[in-house]
Amino acid sequence: MPVIGHGVEICTYATRPSSPALGTIIYQTDTDEYLKYVNYAGANRWMQADVKTNRRLNINGDLSVWQRGTGPVTTDGAYLADRYQTYNTTSQSRSTDVPVGMGFPYSLSFQNTSTGYPLIQHKLEAADSIKLVGKRLTLSFWAKNVSGSAGIYVDFLHANAADNWGTSTNWNSNVSNAITPTNTWTYYSFTSNIVTPASGSNGVGFYIPRNNGIATTLVTGMQLEVGTAPSEFEFEPYDTTLRKCQRYYYMVKNAAGNNPALFRTNSPYLGNLYHCNFSLPVVPRITNGISSFIISSGTQIHKPGVRWDTANSISFEAMPGGSVNYQMWVTPGVDDGSTYYVCYLYSVGIVYNGEL
Repeated sequence: MPVIGHGVEICTYATRPSSPALGTIIYQTDTDEYLKYVNYAGANRWMQADVKTNRRLNINGDLSVWQRGTGPVTTDGAYLADRYQTYNTTSQSRSTDVPVGMGFPYSLSFQNTSTGYPLIQHKLEAADSIKLVGKRLTLSFWAKNVSGSAGIYVDFLHANAADNWGTSTNWNSNVSNAITPTNTWTYYSFTSNIVTPASGSNGVGFYIPRNNGIATTLVTGMQLEVGTAPSEFEFEPYDTTLRKCQRYYYMVKNAAGNNPALFRTNSPYLGNLYHCNFSLPVVPRITNGISSFIISSGTQIHKPGVRWDTANSISFEAMPGGSVNYQMWVTPGVDDGSTYYVCYLYSVGIVYNGEL
């Protein structure tokens, strides 16, 4: 015998009703969205009802990946938490102070001890921004002031040339909607007032600036998505986030103790030159983007049973046809002629830096 019934009623509105009941689901015609009115993060609010996967546009929003360390860092414009850059701060560092029960492992602490407008910035590649043209965006996050009192707000901006952030344009500022976090973690969301302009195809980004004032602010759970309302934070496995971050930054460092960083054998036809291959874990953002070699205590070449030596020069190049494979050329300090040797290379770090 068939059972006849009906599901949740969805009403159509040109704009959101002003006094909805909890549990209300609507189709909003002016923005082509399904929205639900629910209690989330301690307050009643409109949120996305038609939740899709891969909706979070920014990387490392839960601040789980910190390849550069935990800080504190005082350099202006520096990255610490992967993919997040700070300006006008006197210090930034990793904090374990997070919203209880929300699943975030860390927060980013940024402070200034003098006048200034500190901010956190995140940028998207042009290839990931083209699809955002003509759409409104919402950024949600958690924040608290652990000292001082200063308001924060959100700016949306775009690069003025494809993947070149030498200059940028702020196309939608929410400074008029500034809020002042308290010493309790609070969830906030900001929606762009207008759609992403055509020039947003050069690359879209967002700022979380803080007003002038001496304070220390924590943020976490940042999620940029398409739409005029936020959705619950979209988590992903740590290794997935790590690989996304390594497209922009990756460091191969010598392990502690006497573990070699690289290994390769030489052959007579190479003469006084050692050839070592290495691979990046993901396709880098910039071809031939190895930025530098880090020499932790002097590059040492160990030829077992012969001697320790130092390198006169180190160079690298992408291997033909390889998107992740590179080759390193090392010239020892002592000329070996055509003698065949096994070579262990110590105290070398290789940095790939493809940050926008």
